[in-house]
Amino acid sequence: MPSPEATCEQTIVLPVGDVPSTLRKRPPLVEGGADYGINLRDLRRAIALAEHRSFRRAALALGLDQATLTRAVTAQEHGTRIRIFGRSQKGAQVTVEGAEFLTIASGVLAGM
Repeated sequence: MPSPEATCEQTIVLPVGDVPSTLRKRPPLVEGGADYGINLRDLRRAIALAEHRSFRRAALALGLDQATLTRAVTAQEHGTRIRIFGRSQKGAQVTVEGAEFLTIASGVLAGM
């Protein structure tokens, strides 16, 4: 369990038992995908995007510009090897795997 003093930059490492089997050892979404440490800021960004279902609205709520949020979420998806969001002109929709990821992310943030 992360300490209450955890900062946004603290990397979160979940025990393998806490990660659903569908999310373990996934192939990279892009060739050459690197390992990626998730920090609290990343979790908050993903949750905000899921809540707002729009990069523009989520970016406004987080005090970011849309391009910054888009790059951050894309990097998070590539690094974690999980397609968290589907994208369309109607906005961002949480995928099935994304829902599992966001459930874990919410639990981590609730424990802070």
